[in-house]
Amino acid sequence: MAILMSLGAVAVIGCAYLAAIGFKGRVTTVGVDLGTSFSVVGISKGGKIQIVTDKFGHDIFPSIVSFQDEGKLFRLYDAMEYLSSDPENTIYNSKRFIGRNADADDGELKEYAATHPFAVEFVKSSEYSDVGFRIRSTGYENVSSLSIIDGKPLLSPEYVGTEVLRGLMSLTADFIGHNQVNKAIVAVPAKFTPEQRVATAEAYKKAGLKVVRMIEEPTAAAIAYDLHKDSSVHHIIVYDFGGGTLDVSLLYVAKGSVQVYATDGDESLGGSDYDICTEKLVQSKLHADSGVDTTDTDTGSASAVEVHFSCDPNDSTKLAEAVKKALSDNSTVEVVCTTGGARAGVAPARVTRAEFESACGELFERAMVPVDRLLTDLGMSPADIDEVVLVGGTTRIPYVKQRLKTFFGATTNINDSIDPDITVAFGAASIID
Repeated sequence: MAILMSLGAVAVIGCAYLAAIGFKGRVTTVGVDLGTSFSVVGISKGGKIQIVTDKFGHDIFPSIVSFQDEGKLFRLYDAMEYLSSDPENTIYNSKRFIGRNADADDGELKEYAATHPFAVEFVKSSEYSDVGFRIRSTGYENVSSLSIIDGKPLLSPEYVGTEVLRGLMSLTADFIGHNQVNKAIVAVPAKFTPEQRVATAEAYKKAGLKVVRMIEEPTAAAIAYDLHKDSSVHHIIVYDFGGGTLDVSLLYVAKGSVQVYATDGDESLGGSDYDICTEKLVQSKLHADSGVDTTDTDTGSASAVEVHFSCDPNDSTKLAEAVKKALSDNSTVEVVCTTGGARAGVAPARVTRAEFESACGELFERAMVPVDRLLTDLGMSPADIDEVVLVGGTTRIPYVKQRLKTFFGATTNINDSIDPDITVAFGAASIID
């Protein structure tokens, strides 16, 4: 008995010590940013926030699901290859449709739906959404959670969201070493309606996750930087510039509480638009009769980072994105056409950051309009803003940040030390008890 009591005392002391250093046992709750284009999962472990990565080092994962014949389903990066090989059965951007109770006369939603290669139908696909995705693949006819209309399955947006989450949870299990995660802190857009929030919660429920708290994405971004703990901070702008949309939110902070006060944005402006203007710029360079411009207008040097690409013209979109990203870290990019891994007999094209900024000038102007409009509508000035938080991959473009700095002035801090693609999930994970 004495031995048992001694062992019990040791156990109590050990537990007290582990609690003191922040150990809370196995991770069972995650913070999730289920994004339109990419999704991220954060965990709190030992008092530190970690972002889930896969074996390749990816920490952001495409919100894509491909439904192949015989019920074979592919998620995240495994689904990406089907975007080009089987676009009619590969669903993305489902978040834009979730919980939308729109009828066929909703012009804006119909116009957006028409830009996708898969069939988007304005038919009630579930209890929560009046929009669904029609697929032609076989093997899904007997799935109980799918609607069967005219003999073919109709996928609801929340069903696609559930499959994205299942892919994320599988990666999370590999990352933390067990599959006992069953709760989530969920980040959603500030502009989501109650219906969209309910539909989102349903997607998590079907994926085996209990939503213990739903937090707005701008709030999560501010929490990621602990701005709610700074008594001198009252007004925050969260500038969320992703691949397809721009969202600008004004947050008010008081006594540790963060509230989204107002929002604005541009739903038809994102990183993909910069890809388009970059593609036009690169193509004009590649086909210029004058040959290669060897003058580096930014640095006065002929040095440039090289971006190699297949000479196949079908790769022009991927090339444009690669050039855009390279210009975020380099003032000059040399575009080199290759065949079979070797340089082809095509003169390389040199593209400078200044040329990129000029070619996409209209987009940079549009990117500032929601900020100015939001403050104007509220009767506020840039000087009233204490902090700016950058979210979304498009904020990596140096000129985007430069324009924000100019607009708000030197006294307003621009927070960008956390990878803008993971900021929301980082903030959501930060509030896990």
